[in-house]
Amino acid sequence: MLRTLSDEIAVNLKDRLRDVRYVIRRARQSSRAPETSLPAPEALLGHAAGVMDTALTAAEAISISIISSEPAKHHGAPQMRSLSFYFGTGAEGARGFRSDMYYFLKGTMRRYGLENALIHEAAFSVIHGRLLRKHAELLRDPLKVAQALAALYLEALAEKPVRLMPSEASCDPENLRKAEVVGLAAACLACGLATVKPADLADIDPLESVFMVLEARYERLVDAAETHDAKKLETLFATLIAHLP
Repeated sequence: MLRTLSDEIAVNLKDRLRDVRYVIRRARQSSRAPETSLPAPEALLGHAAGVMDTALTAAEAISISIISSEPAKHHGAPQMRSLSFYFGTGAEGARGFRSDMYYFLKGTMRRYGLENALIHEAAFSVIHGRLLRKHAELLRDPLKVAQALAALYLEALAEKPVRLMPSEASCDPENLRKAEVVGLAAACLACGLATVKPADLADIDPLESVFMVLEARYERLVDAAETHDAKKLETLFATLIAHLP
């Protein structure tokens, strides 16, 4: 039955479950104080939150095997595919974009020590649809890959797919900002390499190089993002694609 659910319903269902688990984990962490100082109701709440977190984690593992068309992706290294796949293969490309971007950004959050950052997978469906409406011809032009990546990057940043609750006191806002800025740029650059140089990626994983060059250019990324300077981003992506992997 679950396999007959539309993509939109399935993705929104997963996002709602992620919301619930996120709230539970925050409640669980807030109750982690010396046990002697916890009144009985708070101690019980912390225990209940732990049980629910474990149950939802198990439910997610089961749902991956039922709903996901690529279960192995959930446990492997994040990889991006080409613009032609994402924007030239209809529903399959849309599903791939949403899923690849979600797991790539999730991997980036782990890389920056943000294990519990909340990412909405449905946000990438919104980004994909908006890109097709505004930049359909550009996305399919093999001579304008860097320009397409700049458009993708700005649309992704504008949607803000990473969410944190106002009570998230343990998170360094600057670290979160860096993870999002660099992570989305890395996804775009990896997509650009898969588009322009697929043969060069056959036997190597460029991920470490991608993050290294973008972290070294973090201030330039922030400046271009804050000023919505697509031309600067286009130049940056074109230069990096030419020199990588």
